[in-house]
Formats: sequence, C-alpha cells, structure tokens
Amino acid sequence: MVDESSRFTSDRRTREEASWAAQADWDAGTVENVDVTVSGLVADPPVQAGEVPDSGVGRWNFDSEGDVSVSIDSWNDNDATNHGATWSSDSAVGDFSTYYDGSSYQNHGIEIPSEIEFTLTSWFKADNLEGQQFINNLKGYGQPALRKASEEFGVQYHDSVDGWKNNVMTGTAGQWLFVAGAWNEAEGYCRVWFYDENGNRRTQDTIFNGFSNDKHAEGDIGASYSRAGIQFWEGHIDDPRVYFKELSSTEVDNLYNTGRIAG
Repeated sequence: MVDESSRFTSDRRTREEASWAAQADWDAGTVENVDVTVSGLVADPPVQAGEVPDSGVGRWNFDSEGDVSVSIDSWNDNDATNHGATWSSDSAVGDFSTYYDGSSYQNHGIEIPSEIEFTLTSWFKADNLEGQQFINNLKGYGQPALRKASEEFGVQYHDSVDGWKNNVMTGTAGQWLFVAGAWNEAEGYCRVWFYDENGNRRTQDTIFNGFSNDKHAEGDIGASYSRAGIQFWEGHIDDPRVYFKELSSTEVDNLYNTGRIAG
C-alpha cells in the first residue's frame, strides 16, 4: 500500500466513556485521511462535514456534481454564479476543488453585516507568487478579503482611518494552505490565522477602525476589485466559508483539524 491513500476513524474518548458495544460508538469518531508513504502515515486535510453552525452564512465545498454554472452553498441559499472556474480533483477537502485561471471567478454576493463582526476562511493552492490575487471577499465598501501579494498570504481591507491595510504572512506556491481572517469593529482589530504546508499556525493582528466608504467589492470567490481593476486568483480554492462572528483561535484550530468550529 505504499504511496496510496487510506482512511480511518479516530476517537479520543476513553474506554470508560464508550463501550463499543453499539454502532453509535463506532460512528462517533472523526473520519480522517492519510497518505501511506515509505516514511509512514502522512495526514491529509480532514473531510469537513457537520451541521450548519449558528454563525454559518455561506460554505461552498464544490462537491456537488452537475451544473457547473453554479456552486451550491451547502449551508444557506447563497449559491455562487460561476464565471469560468473549473472543477478539479486536486482538492484539500472532499473530492473536488475549483480552479481559477487568472480570468475566472464566482459571485456569491454576501454583504458585509451591519454589525461588523465576521470571519472568512478558505483552503487554497496558489499557482505562483506573482502580484495581488484574491481568494474570497464580501460585498460592500472596504473590500474585506482573503488574498495574497507576492509571497505573502492573509487579508486586505480599506480602513476608515488608515486606508489600505494588509495583515499577511509569508507562504509558498504549489501547496495546500489554510487561512482565516476575522474583523471585529467593536473590539477594534482584524486578526488573521495562517497555516503553512506543515500545519504550523501563525497569527497576526492589526488595528481596525471600521471600513471606509470607498473601494467597493461584489462578494466574489477568486477575484476582487482594486485601483488596477479586477484582480483574479490563479490556482485552486477549496471550501471557502463565511461566518457572521469572530471565530476564536480554538475554533479556527478546530476548523483546520476537524472541519467543525466546535471541534
């Protein structure tokens, strides 16, 4: 089985907490993927499943086969209209991701909430480290977005006091990476979590004074607007999500490791 994939179910309960006499015990674990290599078992990103959290607004896992003109929002009714993105079996989560060729994108149109507290998350694999490219954003002024600029990945937004602000960390192309960005106007900061190809997490904060009344975005996956026009993503995007709350570091860790913010 060398250089093949397998799947197992893990469960952290003790022997006293589970009798293993009923099927429910065997179904209670977390399904995880591994690659079988000459060096041993190497963990793959988790199969992300579970019920819709109360704060969950949009999730596109790209695993629904059929009409590729629309990406189904598996949480609500924010289906994303597809403009040229293609489905790919090279995925971080589940069976498929979407690939963007530098001119394609998808539009979900979710607007920035009136009480500004929300989180954007996504898996992604960049084709290159050239220029600015955008992963996901919300509709409205200030252009809050997950993005890359050259070798740096994280978030960008247009602050009401300081103008353009970037909250980013160095990453690599050609690898599946994970990023989450949260904006909280009441608390006055924007926070980004970035996980590299080895699963190492880095966190960074910037002061957030609220969004400006300038620089409008449309709520797109794979593109955003800037002074230079539309700037597109080049590479894969998988399982982008929108939460209308600021996720905690524990919840982001849970999301990265299990696919559920509750762990």
